[in-house]
Amino acid sequence: MDKDDRKLYSSIEHPVLVWWSSFTSDKGSLRQCGPNRCFVTIKRKFKHHAKLKAFLFYGTHLKLGNLPLPKLHDWALFHEESPKNNRFIFSNEEFLSMFNYTSTFRRESDMPLTTFHLHSLDSITSTKFFKATEIKNEMLSSGKLSLVAYIHSDCDVPSDRDNLMLMIQNYIQVDSYGTCLHNKELPERLSDPMRMNDDAFFEILSYYKFVFATENVLCSDYTTEKFWRAIEVGSVPIVLGSDRIKDLMPHNKAAILVKDYETVKQLADHLIYLSDNDDEYEKYLIHKTQSKITNSHLVQEMMDRSWHNDKSGHSNYSSEFECMVCNRIHENIKFNNYVKRVADKSHYGCPRPTKFSNEPAGNLTMIPSDSTWALAFDESARIAKAFQNLLSLNRTLTRQEIIAKSYDYY
Repeated sequence: MDKDDRKLYSSIEHPVLVWWSSFTSDKGSLRQCGPNRCFVTIKRKFKHHAKLKAFLFYGTHLKLGNLPLPKLHDWALFHEESPKNNRFIFSNEEFLSMFNYTSTFRRESDMPLTTFHLHSLDSITSTKFFKATEIKNEMLSSGKLSLVAYIHSDCDVPSDRDNLMLMIQNYIQVDSYGTCLHNKELPERLSDPMRMNDDAFFEILSYYKFVFATENVLCSDYTTEKFWRAIEVGSVPIVLGSDRIKDLMPHNKAAILVKDYETVKQLADHLIYLSDNDDEYEKYLIHKTQSKITNSHLVQEMMDRSWHNDKSGHSNYSSEFECMVCNRIHENIKFNNYVKRVADKSHYGCPRPTKFSNEPAGNLTMIPSDSTWALAFDESARIAKAFQNLLSLNRTLTRQEIIAKSYDYY
């Protein structure tokens, strides 16, 4: 520890929060959280500080064999991303219960990030990219674009979305811009996946009547930019994702839900019907044509959230997360740790991956899967049980011994 760090180390009078898995670049600063203060740092050397109260984790970067064990302080989890990023480990209560505070896509978490990818209510009603139906009809009839766009480069994912595309292409043409089922090129300047938020890309999507908004996992409240991008440009999203998506739709007809159809032919027939009937199609777009957001739940959620995530990149969700933890820590100090919080499955948990039946052909019933992702889900359950069992050793654990112990749960 250098001289400056030693001086800082000895001068800290407030609770210390250490980011154990990298997420910010804050080497050490005092965070003002309403009436409370906490010192926040990414430097692990502060793990032995007398004022240490909590370790903070970013879910994707958490490593099983590199955890601050034995657990002597509170743990806090920030994770807005897909459960597949950490192979479903957080979907198991035996592991999730290690955390005292959470901020995830689930509304039940301590600081919900359910609307993480919605920048503002104004983006829903904005007509910046919106194209009138007659313009979309012209693009469709000219053969320049298909009825539906599909934009994915993460293939063979737990939601089985690529299989859905294969089935629906038996009935309608789909323009696939990503590497998954690729059949249409983007302009070269937009070929980099990092350009998916560019106005030029939004402009292309705005000419489509429909865009598939299919998530890589089917978890309650997990709704990403795939849905909000379609809403923002004024294309109708076809949703395969959260079972609670209606709580986020601007109005009752703002999206088409795959789960509402028994067969892919029924879904395709409905898309064709809407495309052939402008008045019916435009009922899905009143958030653009009439600036209507009738979903009071969505409006209230946006009004209540304490953080923001601007499209320009100006966001404060990490500092708000730190403050949520800081304030809870101060509450515990005030009440002499009377308030003991433990996360449960509702804070993040997702079900085991399923697949489309496709029996008979085109059947959209979801059935148990034996995919590699379903097997990974099963493996995560065994690992979580092994981890919980090994905690009684009251020492650090290696990934190898956790995996070895997991074989006891086959």
